[in-house]
Amino acid sequence: MLKPEVTNEKICYCHQGVLEENGRVDTARKITDPSLLKVEPEDYINCAKPEIGDVEIWYYDIIDLENKYLIVAQFYIQTEALKNELSLYGTVFTHTTEDGVYNKIKRYHLNKLIVSQNTFNVKIEKNHLYWKYHPELKIYTYHLEANIEDITLELEFFPQIEGWKPLGDSVSFKDDNRTGSLSIISYIPKAKVNGTLAIKGKQYEIKNALGYHDHTVWKSRQQSEEFKSRLFIDDTIAKWEFAKFVASEYVVIFNILYLRPWLNQPPVKTLLVAKNNKIIHSSNNLIKTIHSHSEIDRNTMGKYPTQILVELLQNDIRINWDLKLKEIIDKQDLLAGINTVLKSLIRFIFGKPASYYMLMDSKINISVQNEELEDIKGIALYELLVLNNCPTRFEDYLRKLLHRKIK
Repeated sequence: MLKPEVTNEKICYCHQGVLEENGRVDTARKITDPSLLKVEPEDYINCAKPEIGDVEIWYYDIIDLENKYLIVAQFYIQTEALKNELSLYGTVFTHTTEDGVYNKIKRYHLNKLIVSQNTFNVKIEKNHLYWKYHPELKIYTYHLEANIEDITLELEFFPQIEGWKPLGDSVSFKDDNRTGSLSIISYIPKAKVNGTLAIKGKQYEIKNALGYHDHTVWKSRQQSEEFKSRLFIDDTIAKWEFAKFVASEYVVIFNILYLRPWLNQPPVKTLLVAKNNKIIHSSNNLIKTIHSHSEIDRNTMGKYPTQILVELLQNDIRINWDLKLKEIIDKQDLLAGINTVLKSLIRFIFGKPASYYMLMDSKINISVQNEELEDIKGIALYELLVLNNCPTRFEDYLRKLLHRKIK
């Protein structure tokens, strides 16, 4: 068995910038207590009985730099665009040098979902997501067994970096009587991955690839039987960006959550920097970002960036990160399957929801403790979830008015 490089050693980093209710970030506050930073599989927050308004996402990506494989697998519960039902999906897309991009998506009935409330153990028909404890090594490994149409995965993740939760365990949002809470926890910022990938019966061996896994939960709850309105995730977040760069001894990850106007807060920008498999920087809202170029996709009618500049200037660490679009490897219209007339109306009033997965050429200059380093070049995986590119306060009011009718 491949021996993992992360153990139960004491966490030796602090997190700066504490996220508070309704997306406010106090950049002066720091978390130094290791017990508040530590992430364990037992910490999994699952929606035991998902209700209308809830969202849950189990996300994995695997990059095999040697054989040039990219795999992204997700299982997710979501509330459909019309806010009248929950749905459960599994999706896998692969990018290989031999077969190019290949993807599959499948919808499952909710009664096929079996979730343990005591540990991380999720079953959806032939798909199985779980962790296993190895007492001889005193560590956990995570397992992904996916069977979606003619794509199958059997993968084992050996964590190399401790888990990361820049939002804390969760953050709450409140608007009058509407409430919701958001949790985004990266259980594996970096892992070695072994296993197999099969596409239409053709098998690939995955050996010592680089893996990542996170878990997102949005819980929406009504306050009373008299007040039926709920706070949906797209009432709170307008757009979500994620980028991950792994090269040399460094891992750099950012999330940007663009909040809706009624919250009156700037975007929440999280950053992780790890060196030699140790987190050396974790923060909220200390980075500056510039989206210098963008384009509009004709199919989804959404806008996506083609170049992003990220800058961090702190006493102990400085970063300049330049990302330029290399290739769009997948994109999805989040209103697919909805009546054409209704889709046009939703787009006109509420925007053009879509998701994009891209590879970006990256160049990072990192200086740690005033030690100047040369530029590190490589490829970053970039993902963009657009719920609305240009949210307005009028739309916020209209959403709230319409949701009062939803029961």
